[in-house]
Amino acid sequence: MTLFPNLPSLLGHRTRPRPVIAIGSSQTELFDYIFGDNPEYHPLWAGGWSARGLRREEKGGYLDKITRDLPKRSTVFLVFGSVDANFVFRHQRRARPWIGEEDIIGPAVEGLRQARRFLRKKGFRHVHAVFASPVPRLPPAYWADRSAAPQLPDEQRAHLYYRIAKRAAEHMPVIDLLDDLSDARSGDYQLRPEYARTEPDHHPDYIATQDIVWDRIKTLPGILPRRDPPHTALYPRTPSAIRNLKEAGQVRPRTCR
Repeated sequence: MTLFPNLPSLLGHRTRPRPVIAIGSSQTELFDYIFGDNPEYHPLWAGGWSARGLRREEKGGYLDKITRDLPKRSTVFLVFGSVDANFVFRHQRRARPWIGEEDIIGPAVEGLRQARRFLRKKGFRHVHAVFASPVPRLPPAYWADRSAAPQLPDEQRAHLYYRIAKRAAEHMPVIDLLDDLSDARSGDYQLRPEYARTEPDHHPDYIATQDIVWDRIKTLPGILPRRDPPHTALYPRTPSAIRNLKEAGQVRPRTCR
């Protein structure tokens, strides 16, 4: 007679991987490389999604709708801040030349805090902000092709993104890879050249950074297994703007491989 007949199943239940929900701007695509087309991986990211925009998330809103049917036991990654540093500051400065970095940092961090508060009220208990996309060095022409608004120096935007990460860490669990992907300890907050893409792009090379990200998250309790074998080529770009997705009440098409 077995003394504890249900023990194996109970242990299995405790140790089975949690689903992963990745929410954020296009920088969130890095998790597509790590988890691939695992049905328990839920990529809910969109181009242009700012952290400051999360301040308005509430019951019945977009964040509520896209997470409504997802498992509450999931690990949730909030990948925001890049849009605020690279795009919001640029356009805000054009309209209000006197705007300062604190006018970007405060709303970005409050948006992350609101998103986490809201998700926890819904029952999601494992929510982390992730910062893994230091600003790369890019030629001025790269930004000129995207907007007439003058772009701020790479160094300033890189430091702004770093400050958003550090401020967020004062209020919530943060997975911070900025010291791993930049020389922040020496005062250079920009993406190291070895992690930049061959062609100018404000997204890191996820093939180059995926091992570093995985090494940081693999010890999280119940984390999903990594895709095997790892990706060795970048995905084709399939943009989906947050504005369009919100208007349609949809999430972007699943393009994981």
